[in-house]
Parts: sequence; C-alpha cells; structure tokens
Amino acid sequence: MSREIDDQLEEGGESRMEGGIVVASGEEILEVIEPFVAAEEEGDVMAESEIKNGDCPAPDQNGGGIGVPIIVIEDDAAGETEVLRVENDVVDPVNQNRGIKRKRNCDPFVQDVSCWKASKFLPRCRDCAVRSADDVVTLQECRFQHFRKLVRKSSDGPEKKRFYVEFDGFCDPETDPNKDDRQLYIPNPLNPPEDLPVDVCKQLLEHLGDQVCALIRHEEEALLIEQSFTKTRLPIAWKRMVEDIREVCDVCATTLFNYHWICPQCGFVACIDCFKTRREKDTTEQQETIPPPQQPNNSEDARKDKYNWLLCTHVVGRSGVPRPHEFENLQLTQIIPGNGLKEFGKLVHKLRAANNIPQHCCSEYNLDDCTSSPFPCSSLNGLITTTTNGASSQMDTTTTATFSDSTDIEKEKVAITPTTTSDANKMDESDDDDDALSFSFAPTIETTVIVDNGQASTTTTTDEATATSQNARLSSTDEDSNKAQEENNGKNEEGDSEQFRSRWKSYYKKKSVARKVFSYTETIKQYPGLEHSWLVSGTLLRLENPDHEKNGEIFQEVWKRGQPVLVSNVGNKLSSDLWSPESFLKEYGEQVNDLVNCLTGYTLRKQKIKKFWQGFSDVKQRMLDESGEPMLLKLKDWPATEDFAKFSPTRFDDLMKALPLKEYTHRTGRLNLAARLPSNFFIRPDLGPKMYIAYGDGKNLEKGTTVLHLDMSDAVNCMVYVGQPKNADPEYEKSIQKAIKESDCDAKMIHRATKDNELPGALWHIYRPWDAEKIRDLLNKVCIEKGNIPAPKHDPIHDQVMYLDADLRNRLRREYNVDGFAILQCAGDAVFIPAGAPHQVRNLYNCIKIAEDFVSPENVSHCFQLTEEFRNLSDTHINHEDKLQIKNIVYHAVKDAMSVLMSKSTLLNNK
Repeated sequence: MSREIDDQLEEGGESRMEGGIVVASGEEILEVIEPFVAAEEEGDVMAESEIKNGDCPAPDQNGGGIGVPIIVIEDDAAGETEVLRVENDVVDPVNQNRGIKRKRNCDPFVQDVSCWKASKFLPRCRDCAVRSADDVVTLQECRFQHFRKLVRKSSDGPEKKRFYVEFDGFCDPETDPNKDDRQLYIPNPLNPPEDLPVDVCKQLLEHLGDQVCALIRHEEEALLIEQSFTKTRLPIAWKRMVEDIREVCDVCATTLFNYHWICPQCGFVACIDCFKTRREKDTTEQQETIPPPQQPNNSEDARKDKYNWLLCTHVVGRSGVPRPHEFENLQLTQIIPGNGLKEFGKLVHKLRAANNIPQHCCSEYNLDDCTSSPFPCSSLNGLITTTTNGASSQMDTTTTATFSDSTDIEKEKVAITPTTTSDANKMDESDDDDDALSFSFAPTIETTVIVDNGQASTTTTTDEATATSQNARLSSTDEDSNKAQEENNGKNEEGDSEQFRSRWKSYYKKKSVARKVFSYTETIKQYPGLEHSWLVSGTLLRLENPDHEKNGEIFQEVWKRGQPVLVSNVGNKLSSDLWSPESFLKEYGEQVNDLVNCLTGYTLRKQKIKKFWQGFSDVKQRMLDESGEPMLLKLKDWPATEDFAKFSPTRFDDLMKALPLKEYTHRTGRLNLAARLPSNFFIRPDLGPKMYIAYGDGKNLEKGTTVLHLDMSDAVNCMVYVGQPKNADPEYEKSIQKAIKESDCDAKMIHRATKDNELPGALWHIYRPWDAEKIRDLLNKVCIEKGNIPAPKHDPIHDQVMYLDADLRNRLRREYNVDGFAILQCAGDAVFIPAGAPHQVRNLYNCIKIAEDFVSPENVSHCFQLTEEFRNLSDTHINHEDKLQIKNIVYHAVKDAMSVLMSKSTLLNNK
C-alpha cells in the first residue's frame, strides 16, 4: 500500500506537515519522518539527539514482521529534493509537530540506543522483545546497543531515487575499536598500579601465568570450530564492553570472557563449551522444534528446544511460531579487540622468561616465534632490561610490537630481555612445589596413620627419616588415589551415566600438591618469634598472633597445598558490643528475612528477625515445628543482597580492622585478585562479608548446621560470638562433650576446647580440593546402595544435601584414604577455607559468624575447575550461575602485574 503526499512545498525550503509526514526541500538536507510507526500500533518517542546520532530505522532483513517504511524522494534538474510518498502505509500520529534534519547520505553508524528507541521495524534483541513500548528500557538492557551497525542506502529508478536504512552487520574487531576500547585489555607501563610491588607481581605471574595460557588455548577452540565449517561463515563480530554489564551465556549462565556465538536476529548468546556440546550432539540428532505455549507466557524457560537452548524471539511471518537456533546460523563474536588476546599470551610468556619465573603450561609460545606485541607505547622503545643477582642481561633479538588499530596509536618496538637459563621453560614434573620455601623436618610430633584394616594408630616420631617417610606416604597416597580415580572416571556405574562427574577435558586442572606434615621445632627456626602451633598431626597451621609480620610467609606455604589455616585471637581486636545478640535484636529486629530449619532443611519465608533473636538467647522462646519441638534455626547469608559495608558500616569497619592477613582478606588487598577487576567497567563479584548465625545443637550428630558443600572462592570465617542459651536441656552439656569426643579432632584440639576454658562454638570438617572427586564418588556409591538413582545434572556435593557423619567419614578414610581436617572453632577464631575445598559445619553452641570471600593466586585453578563444574549443573541449581567471572579477574590481575614489570624494566634501562 502507499499514501500519496501533496508535493507542493512552501517557498524558502521550509518544512510543513502533510498527514503526519514532514515534507521539505533543499540541496544539503532532507527532513525525514521520525519515528516511523505503523498506523495500527502505538507510537514510541525518540529523542532528537538520538536521531542526530544516527538511530534511523532499518528494514527487516528476514522478511518477517512489519516491513520498514521507505521514503520515496525525487531529485529534479535544479537539485531540489521532494518527498513523494511513504510506502507501507505509515504515518506519525505522535510527533506531528516535530521535524528532524538529517543529511541525505550517511556512513554506517552504530546503534547506540535500545531497539525500541531505535525503531519498531528492526529485529529487536531478546531483552527488548519481551518488553512493551511503554516499558523503560535502559541502554544497558539492550543487546544490540553499541553493537549493531546500520546504514542509509538509496536505489535508483527511472525518474526517482529511493532512500532507506538497513542492517549493516556488527562492529568489526579490527577497525571499530577505539583507543579506550583497546586500553582496557592491554598493560599500561606508563601508568602502572601503584599498590603492586615487583615481588608481588612476580608472584602473581608465577601462579597465574599457566592459567592465562590455558585460558587462551580454551578460547582458541572457538577459532578451530569456526574453521571446521564447510559453508561460508559470517565475519567475526566485535562486542564492545558496556559499563556495569556482565555478559553471560544464555545456556549455562557462565560469564563470557572473549569468544562466543550470537544470533544476529535476537542476540542470543552461546559460550564456547555450550556451542561445542550442541554441535557434537547435533551431528547425530535431528533438532526438535517446540511449539509456543497455548497461553501467552513471558517466561523464556517455556520456550526452549530439546537442547535447552532458548528459541529465537524474532518471529518470521505472521504465524507467531518461534524458531529454534540453528548453530550454523550463529555468528562468532569476540570482546577483546583485534588479536590482542593471542599477543597478550605471548607477552606473558616473554615476561615470565625475562624474570626467571618457571613456566609449566606449554611449549607453543617459543620465544623465537614471539615476534610481535600488542602494546604500543613510546616508553617501551629499546630494550627492557631486568636484573638478576645484581647483574643485568640483554636478549640479542629485538622484537617489533604491532597492535591493529584504526586510530592514531603508533606501532612501537618492544624488546624483552630474558635473564633465565634454559631451565626456565622446562616442565616441572614434581607434584610437590616447594619453590617458595624449602622445609627439611626432623619433627617431634604425634601422627595418626591409617593402616590397611582402617584402624588408626598413634605414634610419636623424632627421627627425620621417619618424618620424611610420613610425608612420602601422604604424597604417595594422593598420587595413587588420583590415579585410581582417573581410571574410574571413565566407568559408568548403574544409574550414573548422566550423573555429574569430572569427565570432561579441563585446561585448568592443577596437579595435586602433596599434603605435608610440619614440625614446630623446624618452623620456629625458620620464623623466630612467630607465635604458632601445629594441629591435626602437623598439617593444620594455627597462627596465634593475627598481626605478626611473619604470618604471610608461612601461611602461603600451607595455603598452596590446599590445607586450611586457623588464626586465633582475632576477636580481641573486635568491639564485642557490636557483635552481641542484643545489639542485632535492637537494630534489626523488625526486619524480615528467611529462616532455615537445620534439622529438616525447610525454609520459613519472610519471618521477622526478632523471632529468631529471641529464640537465640532463650530456648523457651524458640519457634516450634509441627510436632511442638523447638526448631533449630539459622539465619543464612544475611544480609542477602545489600552490601554489608552499607548495611552496617560501623561493623564493617570493625571487622576490616580485625581480619588477619589483610593482603588476602581486604577488598583492596594486593593478593586478593578480585581487587584487580576494573571497577569502571566490570561488576565486581559480591564477596561479602556475609553473616552466618545459627542455634547450637549437641544431640543430632548426623545433622549439620551447614551441610557439605564447596565454594568457588576462598573464604575466611570469623567467629565473633559464642553463647549458651537459657533454659537449655539439662543434658545439653553432656551431648556437647559427646559430639566433641566423636568429632575426629586430635588431642590438642580437644584439650584446647575442654581444658583451656575456650568455648567451642562450631565443629568443622574440611577436606582438600583434590579430595572432592573421591568424596563425590563415595556419596554416589551410597546413593546407589540405598536404591536411588542419582539425578542427571545434579551433584551430591553441589546439591548441599549431605552431612558426613562419623560412619561416612570412616568409610571415606577406609575406602579412599582421605582424611579431613576436624577443627573446633572457638570464639575469636578465624578459619581460612581454600576455594574448592569440601567442608561442613555443625554449631555446638549458639554462634554468630561472619565470612569474607576472596580470590587468592594459589587457588585460581580450583576457581576455573568449579566454573566448569557449575555450568554443567541444571539451570535451576543454586550454584548454576557464574557470578565470580574468574577469567576476567585473572586476565586483569596479570595485566596489572605486567604493567608494573614492564614499567620497572624500562626505568632500569633508562638509568
């Protein structure tokens, strides 16, 4: 259809309205309709500035939906331009008094507003598609904002020209990024972080360098997959980072780092692993199309194909049937501009070699092949010189740096000077990494050895050879158990074919570092004056002065082995009045929060917190269950969403003042990698603090206050209050003593809790990260023994439904040679739990605990591993979504470390 328009123009080239259409004349400009609205639809309002910025409508490239209006104009011999008609029967019923000037010809431009604000005639992204025109859609909610490109075109006819706007692809990773876009991902030696000393930077590269290499190899899989297609593929697109937006995969909810695939019509996103898995399945199965629901349903979960992929929200034609996403039609997209990621990896290898940092990752990045660098910077001209043992050395070859950029950034030469021997690039075959500190023990310790019949025998050893044998036994046990587990991973037990287990290839898995027995007689020689002791047969470090200057060194030696650490006397630095039950009741009693019954796992929704606090201090005031018994309640993860620093700033400051090992535990700590994530672009993960408050219980030995689980990040859990409730059962104290006796705690731990007048608040059982597979295998076995079939895409640890009682702990010790760390946490104790370490907690008395998460360099490999595990869980699982974004954290931590090392090397060269 078409609507003819009166083509008479007023003198002077001024515009006038004809039926809602702006009509104008002139050689340089053309008044155009804004916005185009179908006559049968409501109009939307577009700001004049948005029109001037190039957000004109584009046609539907897929033949679906409402066709784009086409302005038909004519040039006469004098160069005058007239609007003759607008096809597709469109008018502007809303903005009839506004005309927007626009140049007749324009280059391709990037959509910088939401799809609703850009036009109703473009395919809308899935975030805009689920909203109405009346919804307020912010810029950040649109997937095509700063991503999709549009262009104004013309077509010649016998007597007239047609001008129209159409989709022109997506941003190009080579030509579209500007200087700021690139600077976000490259080291900046001209302005390095001031809070990172050189020794810390080297430490970061030592722990993270191999992980960066693994990350890059994982990302390169996307290019290999793309190259394997036989049909012509769309060019690789570039997605500009949008401030305060965390890009996630629509299938597994994992945070995107660089390469991923998108649907050009709706912006659906699939990460590398999901795309690869789907393609493998699709080679043998025919995709099934699921019709839309009978009734209107805004839930995207109701519109998925059999692979759990969301259907496309862009509907073709008028049938209203959503289409499945064919993986052949998805377009590869990257976030890091140009070839910056690959060049970044080369420079990581070069800097590690130049600073004598061992590399265990791969042999792909031969230094002779690293001939380019993506970091243009005039200060890097010449040689980068490093000094080792007072002597300076230089590399013979100067490498040239190139980084593709359409801006005026210069391409500079960069030379890296290695100071290493050939051993720097050799693979370290030893599982026991003692590069930081070397201990030679002649311990006098009490050790518990598990013999073949599963019984424990206690011996006292003073001979150095015996201690060495003990460490060798622990190492051998780890290796043998890991080997057996790897062999079993390929076997499917009954009902276990789809049960989650680590059967996939992982780039990030770290070899087990042997659990080590330490001796006080030796460590006190290494660290004179350090107030510490060894518990759990010489494997659990207890630091007794939370502020001692030597705490960090010995902590790192234990921490890298995946062993927990106990720090006492932290409570002495806290203001006790702030952490009392009375203070919380007074300030927050009227707030509403969920409570959990620890005995049943049942959640009581939206309860006033004062009910919890009243029962906290007095058993008679506790809420009753259906049988009339007092419930064992806990207040978990409180506050649930609000930042604790804003929720209770006074308590936050008090906690930060008291926490030990501040370089790890503070938000801005130099060894807390989460602090390296650029806050001006990325949403930093919520790492707490969070409070864990629960009633104590001594009777139900098979129940836990917090059941067995593991966390993606490291954590320090501080006991700020332990108390005995009023009107408790007369047998309460006896049940506590029985629980301690059966807790597997060693004699020193029990003596501390019973003879030293320290009130034991909670009983912990913590296992090393490498023990998780063995625990998982045992729990799956127990499930099958009970006649149950493990549910697909669920996990006995991640589901948080099991508590390892004495019988299960004995089976774990007997059948898998796995011993945990049994810890009695008293008031003022802080327990450090490594990332990926399975652990459970049982409150003996009423406890108020507060935990702060952090990301340490030593445990990054476990963070990567858990990210892979969580993405394989069901999409309704509590741990399914990846909120840590460990890839971004590691990348930017390494980037900052490289900035410092490059700047210092340049300064040395200029002296």
